[in-house]
Amino acid sequence: MGLAGETHGSAHGLWTPYKALASVVEEAILRRSPGLRHDLERSLRQHKPHFTALLKNPSRNPADAELVRKAQSEGIAWPPGSNSGRIESIPAQIVEEALILAEMFDLNEISALQLLLLGEEQLNQYPGLTRGLVAVLLYFDGRKALVQSLRTLVQGRSGVTWTLELTNDISELVVEYTDELLEGGIVENILSLLHSLNWSKENVRLQKNMALGNANHRRQVHDLYMDINQSLADCIFCFAAQGGLSQNDTTRLIDYLCKVKIGDAEVSGVIDNTHLTLLMALLYALDVSVLNKTDDGETAIKALPILKDKSFIPIVHRELGPNSSRKWSNPAIQSLAQFAWSMAVSTLRSVPNLSTAIIDDDEATMDAALENRLFHLLPEVILTNPLLLKEEFYHRRMHQLITDFIVLMPLKVKELRNRADDAARNSLMHEQEGIHYNIPKAGQHFEHILLTIAKMYEKDPMNLGLALEYWCPTDGGNNSGMTERYPQRQVSLYKFVRLAGDLLMPTLYTPYVKMLVGLSNHPQSALHCFNLLKLNGMSGGQQGANTVSWDHFFSSMQQYFSNLRQEQMPTFSGATSDVVYRLSRPMTRGISPAEINGLITVLKLVGSVSRQCEAVRIAMAENSAWQPLLVLIGLLGCAVPSPLKAEIILTLAAFAKSSSISRVVWENIESSQIINTIPNVANNRQCLGTELEEVESRNEEYPMTQAFLHLLDVLAHNAIPENLGAGTRVPGLEPYFRFVRDAIFLKFNTRAYKIPEEKWKVASGCLKFFKVLLEHYEPSISDFNFKMTTPQNPEPMSRHAGFELMVQFLQNSQTLRTLLFILDEGCAHFDMFMPFNGKVELEQACLTCLEILEITMDKQFSFLECAREANTSILLSPVDHLLLGVNPRSGKPDHMLNVAKFVTYSWWLPAQTYFAIKVLTHVSSSVTAQESLLSTLNHNEEMAKNVIKGFTDVLDNEDFNAVESHDEETLQENGRYIAASRIAIVELLLNGLSLPVRASLSHFLLGFDLKKPIAKSTLQPPGIMGAIRTPFHAILSLLRPTSSKSFSPNLVTCPHLCEKAFHLIYKLSTDNQTFEPTLRYLRSSEDFLSCQLAVLPLPEEVESVQIVKGMAWLLKTLAIELKLVCSSRLRSQVTLLINLLLDASSPNARATGDDTQVGDPESTFSQLSRTTVTTMVSSRPQASSRQHRLLQILNGINFVEVPMSTPNWEIFDASQVRDVIKMCEKTSLIGERSIDVPKMHRILTEELANLQGATALSQRQIIQEEIKRILMYVVDMNSAQERESSKKNILDAWRQVTEVMLCSVPGDILTSSAKQQLLLDVLQTLLNKVLVDDTLPELANQVSGVVLLLLASLRQTYSSSNSNTAGGQEQTGNRGDNFVSILDATQVNRSVSHQTASKSSMVYSTALYVILKGLILWINSTSASAQKVRSNLYGALLNYLRIGKADVSSNESSESIAYQKFRKANLEIILDFGENFLDILCRDTVSGHNIRRMLAVSVLDELIKLDGRGTWTFYMSNQGYLRHIIESLSKEDDELLSLLNPTPGDLRLLYTYESKMAMLIRLASTVTGAELLLESGLMLRLAEMNVFSARPDVSPAVMEIDDNAFFPSPFSRYHQILFPVLTLCEALLASLGSDNRSVTAQILHFITANDDLVRTILKSRGLWTIAHLRELSLLTGLISQCVAQNEAEDATDLSLPAFITLIQRLMLGLMPHFDLTERLTSVLQKNFHGKQLDEATKLVLEICSHIFGFAKNLVSKSLSQSKYCRILFTPSLLEANDSRQFEEQTQLNIPTRPPSLGQVVLMVKHLSTHLHDASSVVEDLRLKSNTIAHLSNEELDRFVSSDSSSTNKVMSTNERRLLVSSIISSSITEKEHQIKLAQESIEKASLLIWAHLEHFIFYANADSDSTLTPYQKAYRVQIDDFHPPGDKDNELSTQFSISRNSLQKLKDEIRVCFNDSFFYQIEDVNRIIGKSSPDVASFLEIMIRRLKRLASLHT
Repeated sequence: MGLAGETHGSAHGLWTPYKALASVVEEAILRRSPGLRHDLERSLRQHKPHFTALLKNPSRNPADAELVRKAQSEGIAWPPGSNSGRIESIPAQIVEEALILAEMFDLNEISALQLLLLGEEQLNQYPGLTRGLVAVLLYFDGRKALVQSLRTLVQGRSGVTWTLELTNDISELVVEYTDELLEGGIVENILSLLHSLNWSKENVRLQKNMALGNANHRRQVHDLYMDINQSLADCIFCFAAQGGLSQNDTTRLIDYLCKVKIGDAEVSGVIDNTHLTLLMALLYALDVSVLNKTDDGETAIKALPILKDKSFIPIVHRELGPNSSRKWSNPAIQSLAQFAWSMAVSTLRSVPNLSTAIIDDDEATMDAALENRLFHLLPEVILTNPLLLKEEFYHRRMHQLITDFIVLMPLKVKELRNRADDAARNSLMHEQEGIHYNIPKAGQHFEHILLTIAKMYEKDPMNLGLALEYWCPTDGGNNSGMTERYPQRQVSLYKFVRLAGDLLMPTLYTPYVKMLVGLSNHPQSALHCFNLLKLNGMSGGQQGANTVSWDHFFSSMQQYFSNLRQEQMPTFSGATSDVVYRLSRPMTRGISPAEINGLITVLKLVGSVSRQCEAVRIAMAENSAWQPLLVLIGLLGCAVPSPLKAEIILTLAAFAKSSSISRVVWENIESSQIINTIPNVANNRQCLGTELEEVESRNEEYPMTQAFLHLLDVLAHNAIPENLGAGTRVPGLEPYFRFVRDAIFLKFNTRAYKIPEEKWKVASGCLKFFKVLLEHYEPSISDFNFKMTTPQNPEPMSRHAGFELMVQFLQNSQTLRTLLFILDEGCAHFDMFMPFNGKVELEQACLTCLEILEITMDKQFSFLECAREANTSILLSPVDHLLLGVNPRSGKPDHMLNVAKFVTYSWWLPAQTYFAIKVLTHVSSSVTAQESLLSTLNHNEEMAKNVIKGFTDVLDNEDFNAVESHDEETLQENGRYIAASRIAIVELLLNGLSLPVRASLSHFLLGFDLKKPIAKSTLQPPGIMGAIRTPFHAILSLLRPTSSKSFSPNLVTCPHLCEKAFHLIYKLSTDNQTFEPTLRYLRSSEDFLSCQLAVLPLPEEVESVQIVKGMAWLLKTLAIELKLVCSSRLRSQVTLLINLLLDASSPNARATGDDTQVGDPESTFSQLSRTTVTTMVSSRPQASSRQHRLLQILNGINFVEVPMSTPNWEIFDASQVRDVIKMCEKTSLIGERSIDVPKMHRILTEELANLQGATALSQRQIIQEEIKRILMYVVDMNSAQERESSKKNILDAWRQVTEVMLCSVPGDILTSSAKQQLLLDVLQTLLNKVLVDDTLPELANQVSGVVLLLLASLRQTYSSSNSNTAGGQEQTGNRGDNFVSILDATQVNRSVSHQTASKSSMVYSTALYVILKGLILWINSTSASAQKVRSNLYGALLNYLRIGKADVSSNESSESIAYQKFRKANLEIILDFGENFLDILCRDTVSGHNIRRMLAVSVLDELIKLDGRGTWTFYMSNQGYLRHIIESLSKEDDELLSLLNPTPGDLRLLYTYESKMAMLIRLASTVTGAELLLESGLMLRLAEMNVFSARPDVSPAVMEIDDNAFFPSPFSRYHQILFPVLTLCEALLASLGSDNRSVTAQILHFITANDDLVRTILKSRGLWTIAHLRELSLLTGLISQCVAQNEAEDATDLSLPAFITLIQRLMLGLMPHFDLTERLTSVLQKNFHGKQLDEATKLVLEICSHIFGFAKNLVSKSLSQSKYCRILFTPSLLEANDSRQFEEQTQLNIPTRPPSLGQVVLMVKHLSTHLHDASSVVEDLRLKSNTIAHLSNEELDRFVSSDSSSTNKVMSTNERRLLVSSIISSSITEKEHQIKLAQESIEKASLLIWAHLEHFIFYANADSDSTLTPYQKAYRVQIDDFHPPGDKDNELSTQFSISRNSLQKLKDEIRVCFNDSFFYQIEDVNRIIGKSSPDVASFLEIMIRRLKRLASLHT
C-alpha cells in the first residue's frame, strides 16, 4: 500500500520536517547554541535518506492515487501512517487539486494532499493567495530548507579556509556526516541536479498548471527556485574551499563547467551567480596556496586531495593543460580554469616527487589561458558580477590568483610588458605614417592585466584592504632595506606597481593610471599612492621627469587651462556666453581625444586618493605649485567636453570632503558663477544651466548634472556658509537651491534619457541635496520676518534654504507633488516584482523621498509654531494632512497607501521600510488623521491584509542577525535598518494606543475588529475564523521562550525590540478598550504570562538595561493579570501564577538540569497548607535552601551605582558645560530623563564655528577633541541615567506584583502564615540590599515606600493571626487557616481559640528583630534632607512597633507572655543603638516636613509605650524636646484657628497636631510622664490657646462628622483639635488620680479658661448627633473627676465660685435628657442606624455614667456620716411613680426644681431594662455564633445587609459566613460594653439613692439652721437660686428641714416605689452582673439589702 510507502509517512513531510531540520542545524552550527548535539544527531540520522537522494520527491503510486480519489466519499486515515484510527473526509476540490499537484511535480499523491492541506493551514500567512498557490510556495520552500541545511552542514566542516569555532563534539559529528555524504557521491548528485534544474522549463510547467499567482507570488517562486540552485552550488563550493574536491568530483565539475555556454550567462554577458559559485569551487579545488600559508607542509599535503591523490594532478592536467582536447563553450571559464591550474602547478614546484613534465608546463598552461584572452574576458565576464565583491572568499581567491601570477611568474609579466611596449612603438610609427595598425593579441595582454587589476580593486565593499598588499610605505627615494621590513610577496607586488609605470608608452598610460585608481581605493593605499607619485615627480632631479607624477598631472592641467583661456573667443556687443556651445565641437586645440581620456583618468586618480585620505587632499589643496582648486574651477568655465567637466566636478567633490577646503570651494564656485547667482548681471562665462539645457538635454546624457548634484551634497554636508555671496547679492544658498529645484528637479520627468538609470539618478541627487538642507535647518521666527535690502536696511539678510523647502513641503506645491510622484512611480514599478533598468536608482530616490518626509514631519511642529508666533501670511498645512489628500495620478487619497506599500517590500528594501514606518508613525500620531488613514488602508480588504502582513513580516524577519555577521557595509546597514524597523513598528503601535480615539491604526494592525467596539473584539490565533497573522502574534512569537526552562534568544539578539514589545503588551493590558480581549487571549491561547514568568529571573549575562526594562513591563502586566484573575475568581489561573511566583526554581537549578516542578510542595504553598499551618511554617525553611522566584527577582536588582566623576575640561568652562547639558535635557513619554546628544553636538559645533582669531584656529584640533570628550561624557551620563531608570522600573514593577499578591490573592491560596513568612523573607532581603554603601538615592526612596507597605501587610498578618486566636476564625480578607473548619459548627468555639493560641508562640519570629535592626540602621544612615525616606521609614517602624498589639486584649496567658517577650526584645534592640537614634527621632519631631514630624511623633509615642521605665521620657525632658513640643502648641494657635475657617489652608498642621497630642496622651498615661508634662506647663499652655473657645456654630448639619468625606467640615476639624485635649486631661487624671490637687487644679484652670465652651456644650442638649454625644461624653467625664473633686476639697467654703456652681447645675440638669426612656430610644433609632445606633447608645450610657459619677464624687466625701451627707436631689419619688408627666415636662423643656430622687430611681429602672435587653441580645448572638454553619442564605443576607461597612461585592457562602461571624463578634463586644456602662451607672445611682434616703429619713427633720451641715446650708442657697419667691415649691426652699407631712409623704412614696417589682428588677440585674462581675454583684446586693431595710423598716 502507498500509505506504508516511502517518505510521506509523517505529516507535512515535504515542508515541516525540512524546516525543523533547518532550524536545528542553524541553531547548532550558525548560532552555536549549547546542548543541541543529541538533537542534531537525531535529525541528521532521520534525514540521511533525504540528503542521499537529494531533492528526489516521493514517487507516485497508483494505490495512493486511488486512496486520495476515494477520500471524498470514504475518507482517509489521517495523519497517514499513524495508528490514531481517525478517518478524515476530504472535499472533492482539494482531492482534485492534490492530484494536479502530484502530476505537476511528479509527487506522491499522499504527499501532495499533505502539502495542499498544509497550504490550507498556512493561508493566514499569505493573504490573497489560494491554498494551491501556497502549497507551491511550501513545496519550493521545503526543498530550499533541505538544501540550506546541507549547505550549513558543509559550511560547518573544519578545513583550511574558515572556521565557525564549533565545539569538538559538533565538529566531529558534522565532519563524519559530511564525509559519508561525500563518499556517497553528493557532489555528483548536486551537479546532476544543477544540470536538470532549469527555471525556464519550470516556469512553463507552472504556468501550464496555473500554479503561478500574482506578481509577488511569481517573484517568490522564482526566488525560491534560484535560491535552491544557489544553495546547491554553495554546497560544492564549501566542500572545495574547506578540504578540496576529489579527483572524480573535480573532473565532474570541470565537465559541468565546460558545457556552460555564453547563453547560460545573464543577458549582459556576465556569468550568473550559480555558475560563478561553481567556478569558484573549481578554483578552490585547484588551490594549493596552503603550502605557503602553513609551516607544516606535510599536514597540508595529507589534507588536500590534490596532493593526497597521486592521480589527481595528471588527470586534471590532461583536462586543463596546454594539450587538452576538451572543448569549452565559454572561453572565459576555460581561461580562468587554466589560469588557476597554471598557478597551482607553479606553486607545486616546491613539492617533491611530482612529475617534472607537468611542472614545466606551467608557463605553457598560462600561455594557453592568455591565448583564450584571459585578461580580456576576466573583467567583463567574471569580475563584473556583484556577487564576487559580496563574498569574501571569492574576492580573496581572485586576489590570490592575480598576485600569484605577478609573484610566481615575473619573467612572464616582463615578457608581456615588452610585447606591449613593442606593439605600442609599432602602433605609434604606423600612426605617424597615417597607417591604421591593429595591435596583435600578444601586445594587448599587459594592458588588460592592468585593466583587470583596476577592475579587481576598484570597489572594496567589505573593506578587506587586499590592495594594501601592493604597497610598501616609503619615506624617501631610498628603498634599501625594504626586503627586510616587508614580506617578499609584498615587495614583489610593489615592485610591479613601481616598474610598470616606468617609461610608459602612450597606449599604457591610461591603463596604468586606472590600475592606480583601483589600488588606491583604501585610505592607506591612497597615501602610499600619493607618496609614490610624489617621489616620481622628484626622480632624476628634475620635475616632470616621470609622466606618472603629481607634478606632471597638475602642470598638464595648468597648461591646458592656460591654453583654453587664450583660445577664448573675444566677446562683442550682443554676444552671449552660449555662443561657444553652438560650435560643431568644443575648442580642444592642442589636445587629442586620447589625451582627454588620459586627463579624465588622471582626475579619477586625483579624486580617488583625495576621497580616501584627508591628509592627501589637504596636501594637494594647499600646494601652491599645483593649485588644483583654482585650475579645476577655471576649467569648469572653459569649453571642455562634458565628460571632462563631470569628472572635474567629481574631483572637486572629493576635495570638498574636508570642511576647510569646502569653504574655499564654495567661494570659488560663487566667484566663478558657474551657477548664475547674481540676477540682472551679464555673465560671459559658461554656466551649468546652459550646459544642462543645450548640451546634456540634447545628448540625453547628464553626467555634469549628476556630478554637480553630488558636489552640492558634499558641500552642504560639510558646511553651509551663511555669508555666501555677501556684497553682491542676498547672502545664502537660496540661488543654488532654486536652480536645483526649478532647473533640475521639477523638470527631470519631462526630459529624455538615453540611459534610463540617469533619470532616477538625477532625481535622487536633487533629493539628497534637499535632505541635507532640511537636516541643517532649525526653524526660527526670524525666517518669517525676512526682509530684502532697503535704503533703511542696507545690509542684506540671509535666510536658510531649508526654510523655502519647509514652505514647499507644507503646501500643495509642485515640489511636494513631484516628490509624491516619485513614490507613486516607485510603487507602480515595484509592484511588478520584476527587474527593470534604473531599479536601484529608483529605490534610492524613493528612500530619499521618505527620509525628506520624515524630517519635514519631525520639524513641522516647531516650524508651524514659529509661523504662528510670527503672524505670517503664508498658508501652511501639516504634511500629514497633505498626505491624506487626493493623488492626482489615481484620483484617490492613496498617498499613505503608497507609503504603507514600502513596508511590504521589507525583504529587499529595509531602509525604505524603516522610513515608511516613521512617516506612518508621524501621520498616525494625529487624532484627526485616524479615520482617513484607516479608510485608505481598509478600502480594499486584500490590500489591508497585505499591509498587515507587511508589518508582520518585518517583525518576523530575523535575517539581520545573520546579516550583521558579514563585513560588507551595505549588508550591515540593511541589518541595522531591519532591526530599527522592528522597533519603529512597536513604537508606532504604542503611539496609536495612547490616542483618545475609538479606533486607531494600531488597533487595525493588531487585529482588532474595527466594525464593532474595540472592547468587544475577540483576538484569535492565526487561521482561526479567518484571522490572519498580525504584528501582535509576531510580537508574542518574538518573546516566546524556547522551552519551559529557556528564555527567548531574542532577548540577547535584540534587547531594545523586546523591551518595546513588553511595553506594548503592558499598554494593551492597561488600555480600557483593549485590556479585556488582550489578557483573555494571552491567558487562553498563549499562556503568555505564565511562560514568561517560568523563565524568570534571567541570567546576569542576559540582563541588559533594555531587558531589565522589559522585565519591568512584564511584571507590571503580571500584576494587572493577577489582580484581574483574583477579581474574576479564576482560581486555577491564580493558583498557577502564585505557584510560579513562589517557586524555588532558580537559574542555577535550571542550568544544572534540576527539574523542580511548578507546585513542588517543598518550594510552593500547596492547598494542604490551609490545614497544616504549623508543619508548613516550621518545615519550610528547612525544605529548600533556594529562594523563591519573587525573591530571586528582587535579588537580581542591583541597588548600587558607582557615581560618575565630572572630568576637568581644558577649554570649556565647567559651569557652561553644565548649563548646556541642562538645556539639552529631555523627558520621554514614559518619564525617563536623558540628554539630547545630537542637540548637544550641534550646540558645541556651532560654538566651534563661531570661534575667531588666530588662537582659536591654532587650538581647533584641541577643541574638537574636547568636544568629543564632552559628548562621550554625556553618553555615559545617559547610560547611567538609563541604568538608574531601569532599576527604578523593575523595582516598582516588583512592588506592584508583591502588593497585588499580598492584597488580592484569596486566603485559601496564599494563607496568612505563608504570607507572613514571605513578608519576613522579602523585608530582610530589601533591608540587606539597601544598607549597602553607594545605594542609589532614588532607589532608596522607592524602597522605603515598599518597606512601609510590606510592614503594614506584615502587621496585618499578625493582627489576623491574633484575631483568629481570639475569635476562632480569620477575617474575610485573610481567611485560610480555618477555611475548611469553618464549615463545621463544632469548630467555631473557644476550643479552636485555645488550639490556635497554642500556636501563637511561633508567631514572633527572630527575623522580626533583624528587620527592626535594619530599620534603625537605615534611619541612622539617612540624612535629614531625605525627608521622604525618613517619613517612609518612620511609617514602617510605626507599623513594626504595633505588631501584635491585639495580644493586649487577649486573656490567654500564653499570648501575653509571647507578646511581652517580643516587646522586651524590641526594647533591648532599640536601647542598643544608644541616644543617637533617639536624638534623630526627637529632632524630627520638632523640625522638617509636617508628615515627617507627624510620623516621628507617632513613633515616639509607640516607643514611650514600649519603655515602661521612662527612659525616653526623661531624655526628652532633659534635652528640652518635650518643652519645645509643648511650646510649639501655643505657637500653632493662630494656624489652628485658621483651620476653622470654611476654606482652610494646609491640613497637614492638623494631622501633626493630632500626632503630638497622641504622644502627649501616651506620656500622660504614665505617672512619670504626667508629672513631667505638668512641670513643663502643658495645661497652662493649653489654657492660653484661643482655638478651643472658637467653637463653630452648632447645627445638626455641621456637627455630623462624615467619615467618608475627603475634606472634613469646620466642626469636624474643631473636634479633631478639641477631643485630643480632653482625652489628654482624662489621661492625666487617670495617671495621677483625681485626688492629686495639682492636676485637678490645672485642669480646672483649663476648664475655667474655656468657660464659654463648657457652658455651650452642656447646654446643647437637643442635637442628637454622634459628634455632639462624643463631645458631651468627653467633657462630662472630665468634669465628673475634676470639678467635683475640687469643689469637695473645702467643705467649709460656702462661697463657691459661680462657674463651678453653674457647672453643677448644668451637669445635674442633663439627667432627664439622657434617661433611656422610650422617647429617647425612639429619638436615637430615628437619628441613627446600624453601628451608629450602637455607638450613640454607648455614648448616652457614658454620659449617664459620668453624671452619676459626678454626683457620686460630690456626695462621696460625706458618706462616712449620713448626717452630713451632701444633698443633691430633692426628697421626692414622684417622678418614679408618675414618669409620663415628667417626660412631658422634659419634652417641653419647662424649668423645674432640681432633680429629685425619683429621677434617679426612674433612670435606674430604665438602665436595668436596657441592661436586661442587652443581655438577652448577647445571649441570642452567642447562640447564633455557635450555629453559623446552619444559618440559611436569607439569614446570612440579612446579617450582611445590616452591616453598613460591608461591601457590595459578590461573595461566596463561605465568605458570607465568615463576614457574619465577624459581625456577630463585633455586636457581642459592643453590647457587652453597654452592659458594663449600665452596670457602673446602676451602681453609682444605687449608692446615691441609699445615701439620700438615709439622710432624709434619719437626719432631715431638724427645725433650725443651727443643725444644718455646711452642705445643707449650701444646698439651701442652691434651692433659693432655683425657686424665686412666690413659687409654689417655696415651702421646701424656705426651710431645709422636712416637715413631718413631707417626710411622711416621702415614706409613702418609698413604699410605692420600692416595691417587689423594683427589687426583682434590680436583683435580675444583679444576677446578670454576677455572671461576669461578682464584685459589682456583691455591691449591688448590699445596696439592695439596705434599700429594702429602709423601705420595710423605716417607712
